[in-house]
Amino acid sequence: MAYTATVYRVLVASPSDVTEERAIVPKVIYEWNASHSAEQNVVLLPVKWETHSVPELGDHPQQIINKQLVGNCDILIGAFWTRLGTHTGVAESGTLEEIEEFRQQGKPVALFFSSKEVAPNKVDWPQYQKLLQQKELFKKAGLIGEYSSLEDFEELLTRTLHTFVRTLVSNEKPSDTDKTQSNSATQPLTSKEISKVGQVKKLISTNASIELQDMVRQDTISCREFILTRPNDSADVVQEFSEQLKGYVSNIKPLAGVLSTLACYGDALNRKLIRQAFSRLVDIPRSSGKTILLDLKLLPTLYCMYAVGVSSVAADDYETLLTLTESKIFDIHENQRPLITDVHPYSVFEHSLELVPRPRANEYTPLSNWMYEELYPLLDWYTPTETEYEKAFTLYEFICGLMMIDSRTSSGWDWAPLGRYYWQGKSQRMIESWLTEGHALGTKWTPLKALFDGDQERFVSVLGRFEKFIHEASRGQGVFSTVSLLETYR
Repeated sequence: MAYTATVYRVLVASPSDVTEERAIVPKVIYEWNASHSAEQNVVLLPVKWETHSVPELGDHPQQIINKQLVGNCDILIGAFWTRLGTHTGVAESGTLEEIEEFRQQGKPVALFFSSKEVAPNKVDWPQYQKLLQQKELFKKAGLIGEYSSLEDFEELLTRTLHTFVRTLVSNEKPSDTDKTQSNSATQPLTSKEISKVGQVKKLISTNASIELQDMVRQDTISCREFILTRPNDSADVVQEFSEQLKGYVSNIKPLAGVLSTLACYGDALNRKLIRQAFSRLVDIPRSSGKTILLDLKLLPTLYCMYAVGVSSVAADDYETLLTLTESKIFDIHENQRPLITDVHPYSVFEHSLELVPRPRANEYTPLSNWMYEELYPLLDWYTPTETEYEKAFTLYEFICGLMMIDSRTSSGWDWAPLGRYYWQGKSQRMIESWLTEGHALGTKWTPLKALFDGDQERFVSVLGRFEKFIHEASRGQGVFSTVSLLETYR
């Protein structure tokens, strides 16, 4: 059946030594079209100079290609191995010239570098040195990914196309049907973030536990060092907050991708690595400074908590979700407390709520909405549709509320941040369905066994306390203001 679709042209840019990769790009694009085109009303069209340019006199060959192809394409996929390319008189190579033109126009660019073995006598060493120098420049811009086999390249490319298309569609057709949904574009994953996830999956699949532990440890230490080097004070604290917010998100995304992958493939070792990562991230010495900047140092931990939590729920692995209570943080009195009680959106943004970059002034849950949009591309690996992602995100925030109430039993003070589910009718139905399933399964229900030691009486008590808190906090507003969670479960 015929359907209307938007066509996005994908330019394949590379030197002459990656002929196999150039052949793979159209193959992956055609497979993407077969799987997603009709559903998303999008068609991807591969564009290569050897098939889409036509003879023309009067200019340098590269300038002709730029005019005929580059300006009309929407996405650029680049691949490199040992060569950078031939100097055009303007740039070190035609490929570089195409990349820079794309970057200047703000179009999506992803560059992949092969680490496949090559015989030394087949390497043009001056070319290789130029390539390495250029690779470092691209790395600083966050544009690169690395692959060791054609299979890796194919997987990285598939994920990249998926996130790029989502961003292009979001830019052209922002949703205005959801009061809490942003109309800003969701940032796609960089090649570095995609590559990190691929590395972890390979280490898990090959049982390379030592290499996996070393990787997680080093990545976590690197993120912690980044946190420690951010200033605690500034003459322009608002500008400093904005810059640090962007810096933290950019710096933590690769680690969040790593930890969410560990959560998805949860086992005892993976949970241990997640707990160790959280312990390092929150080990920030106390110091003086501006409160909003000091609080913001917990953002990397919060970001990873959401990534791990949503991924765990999506995988139906509530034992891994339990790491958020098993991991500890020291309070101001040097007492150990569950991570989940002290690191949440309001502990990070309590004094800077108005500085969170949200496009709508009257959102009910701006912090939750911001996290929802930030993590969407990152967790696309494990929640391939937005409905699946929304369900996992909704249940994670709701379960966080239950876990916080449970952890506060001895204090007698019931409080938990209300997530975006609080104002979403669709989320209400997801939570009610989850509770109905729990009632039907009884003591065999996985969340009950993992999070509440199989104790139904304890769960019912926590659910009732959470329901009471929600009703008191809502003051008659929100979709849960009159809903009885206890009746749904019973």
